Amino acid sequence: MGFLALLIVLLLFSLQLIISRGGLIFSGHKLELPQAFFCITFLVPIFIYGLFFIAFRPLDAGFDTARYVEAYLSLSDVFSARSTGASVYGNTELLWWPFQTIFSEWLGGRGWLVANYIMVFLLVFWAYIPLGRKYEVSPLIFSLVFLTYFFVYSGNTMRQAVALPFALVAFCSFFDKKYLRFLLYSAVAVGFHWSAIVFLFSPIMRLPIFNRRLGLIFAPLGLFLMSIFFADFAKLFVDLVGMPELRVKYELYIESGRVSHVGDVWTKLNFWLCILAGFLFLFVWRSEKQDNVLYAYVSFILGLILFGVSISDFSERFFPALFLVFPLIVTLILRRLKWPKVVSEGVLHLMFLLMGLMVLANHSAQETLGYDFTDFFEGL
Repeated sequence: MGFLALLIVLLLFSLQLIISRGGLIFSGHKLELPQAFFCITFLVPIFIYGLFFIAFRPLDAGFDTARYVEAYLSLSDVFSARSTGASVYGNTELLWWPFQTIFSEWLGGRGWLVANYIMVFLLVFWAYIPLGRKYEVSPLIFSLVFLTYFFVYSGNTMRQAVALPFALVAFCSFFDKKYLRFLLYSAVAVGFHWSAIVFLFSPIMRLPIFNRRLGLIFAPLGLFLMSIFFADFAKLFVDLVGMPELRVKYELYIESGRVSHVGDVWTKLNFWLCILAGFLFLFVWRSEKQDNVLYAYVSFILGLILFGVSISDFSERFFPALFLVFPLIVTLILRRLKWPKVVSEGVLHLMFLLMGLMVLANHSAQETLGYDFTDFFEGL
């Protein structure tokens, strides 16, 4: 059934490609063909594909789904929601469980998973709207995010999947000099997942050194060289902030030597593709009429990943932040290559279809989402 969904996506992608002739990524923010055409042939198939694997995954799938559902079904009211979630699931974010009480009065476990998938899908679209306008790309390419490994995170690290679109918009807001919006969306992101607290450091990317390509490239590499001091920096930060919740995270991810649920991140092809694409994007640079917000974002996330490389689980934690913009950076790289429009869009479609297939083939992804395609891939 899952591969039938992927086949339908492939066929509709082909139809869209033949008719639009590159119109999705080359027509600018406003599409030349009717929006309904792109929705039917591009957006809806991916939405249904994600709906099948993420929203309708088994209620006991993977490492976290069963405990998420148990905590959700235990909610009674908004005031006790945080303590209930902390006792049943173990997380202490300020907004996550109180927000879920919106659904708990009228949705069961399955309905809640569906509602959260729809919410993440819409939030990613919302985050792509200003970026699409800025880089003259249709925001509808956001749906390709769900053919990357972000697809798996949406079904496992549900809190982070909700938080990251807010963090991305917060990052862009600071570059647009909308500082109150930056603080608001950063606070919301942190309220949904503690890892988003690092985005409070994102204003550093406005320093003059990051207006140059070499600054954006060498900053992550410099942080990689400093990664041997990561644990010391993390301890200092936790001591300065003084929040018990962050200290718990520090002890869990750093002092305990906890292993990531996807194993060693540096052995995963999907992760290497994102790292290499990120640095390639930084090398491509930008035209003069565009600001460097996306370039700064990619450099910032690469810096976090490489700085935390000595702690596998911390480094892995920020890969979905890179997956979130992967369709946009690949699109801009393809546009820079000056290939024929239909060829560039065809390469974009093929690349993400292959990535979607590789994600499904990943044993960790199958275990996380509760499906088993091992026999299928062994037969190829």
